[in-house]
Amino acid sequence: MAYTQCKLKAYLLLSAKKKDISSEYISILKEKTQKNRAEYFRKIKMEIPESEPYSSDGINRGVPILFEANLSFGDLDAYADSIIKTKEISSKKTNIYTPTLVIGTLKISKKERLQLAFIGYVLSKFQKIKPVSGVIVGKRNNAHKIKLETLYKKVGVVLKNLNKWIQDPTAERPPVILNKHCPYCYFQKDCEAKAIEKDDLSLLGGMTPKVILKYQKKGIFTVNQLSYLFRPRKQQKGKKKAKIPLRYRPELHALAIRTRKIYIQELPELSRHEVELFLDLEGLPDQDFYYLIGLLVSRGEEQLYYSFWANSINDEQKIWDGFIKKANEYPDAPIYHYGGYDSKAIHQLKNRYGKDSETIETRLVNVCLGSKLEL
Repeated sequence: MAYTQCKLKAYLLLSAKKKDISSEYISILKEKTQKNRAEYFRKIKMEIPESEPYSSDGINRGVPILFEANLSFGDLDAYADSIIKTKEISSKKTNIYTPTLVIGTLKISKKERLQLAFIGYVLSKFQKIKPVSGVIVGKRNNAHKIKLETLYKKVGVVLKNLNKWIQDPTAERPPVILNKHCPYCYFQKDCEAKAIEKDDLSLLGGMTPKVILKYQKKGIFTVNQLSYLFRPRKQQKGKKKAKIPLRYRPELHALAIRTRKIYIQELPELSRHEVELFLDLEGLPDQDFYYLIGLLVSRGEEQLYYSFWANSINDEQKIWDGFIKKANEYPDAPIYHYGGYDSKAIHQLKNRYGKDSETIETRLVNVCLGSKLEL
């Protein structure tokens, strides 16, 4: 499913016939998937003793669950951790199965949804009926039912483009567009070098293919060109300064890079207090788990730092309670943080555990100015 991460990556893997060498992070995810898969198989064999390894004979006999299904049809190959006999679609001629995919994370990505749909597509070549839905089993053995009907069209588009590249090696290659998957990709260095050489717009954070296309239609193809589009808003004389919501402006980011200067959209208005708290949270998004809450208490010349660590999800409430207890020792102190991640985390933890945390959110002060100006 490299195509879902980057079209160029899929093209390079096909044309160069290179193996996709995984990064350390991807290897860790694979290890977690293997552990979750082993637990899933153990659970199946205990709850449904008649389940057995995949075989065409097993399908003909209507075995309730067939696991480790390697499906091949023509030049299409897919792997399902299990296929489950369903009664959702009735057919007198054949037994109908739906696919199950096991992953190593708690949250489900678009890539994994499309991967499940591809498995369903290959499975339909055997049973002549496309499965209406499938199941993705995430971390902690949480099963999620996924509707597949709307995804089959996307699968068809992907297969059409892949076949085009296979049949015509001289076909135009996809452009270099850096994205969030690049740090985990074998081709990262080559793509970054080409992007820097072209001064490509994707060098800026948040530049999706849709946004890049919008600028290209205006004749803007490089970061340098984009930098000349920035125009600061002028305040009309005699009028009160309007409060304009701050947002990321790629033109300003490009200008900061060209001029090697830092620009601030708006100076923060912060009132100082005798006691001030500074907050930082760290977590694992794919597991919906926060493992560290860091709190700095500043009072005049005195600064005290507290770190609340969770070794596992079972310790999360413990560190939340510890943080709330310490923060409530200074009920009038603002709690400064940078960006939206911390406020979102506090909101989730408050809903999850509560406990004397009603006023915590009202004390949060986001000092982020809303613009990425890294040079």
